[in-house]
Amino acid sequence: MSTWSLFDADGRKVMQFTGLERAAVLNTPTGGEMVVGDIDGETQYWDGSTVLPRPLIDLPVTYTLPINTDWTLTGIPDGTVVLVDGAEAGTTDGSDLVLTFPEARLWSLRLEPPFPFMPANCEVTAHAN
Repeated sequence: MSTWSLFDADGRKVMQFTGLERAAVLNTPTGGEMVVGDIDGETQYWDGSTVLPRPLIDLPVTYTLPINTDWTLTGIPDGTVVLVDGAEAGTTDGSDLVLTFPEARLWSLRLEPPFPFMPANCEVTAHAN
C-alpha cells in the first residue's frame, strides 16, 4: 500500500489516502492525475507533468503610505479579486493595479488570484501627510 495524492484536471489536490494503486486509479478525477506521496495541496499543485510550488504574488505583508497617494502593484494575475477590509473592491484585468487609501488608518488588503496562484494579504497603514 502507498499514500496517494489525487489531483483534478486543473491541478488542485482533491484527495489523499493510503491504499492500493487500483483504488487510486478508480478515485482519480477525469482528466486528473494520481501521484505517490503526501503532497501539500495548499502550497503545491500538479502542472500536468510534475508537482510544483504554487506561485506567489509579490505583495508585502505590511505597507505604509500617505493618504490619497497612489500605490501601483505590477504583475498581479488577470482575474485577481481585490478585497479591501473584507469587501470586494474589484477584479484585475491584467494591467497594473493602482490603489489609493483615502483615510488615515489601518486597512486590510487581500488579493485572491486565480488558481494556481496563492492568495496574498497585506496590512496597509495610511497616514496623514
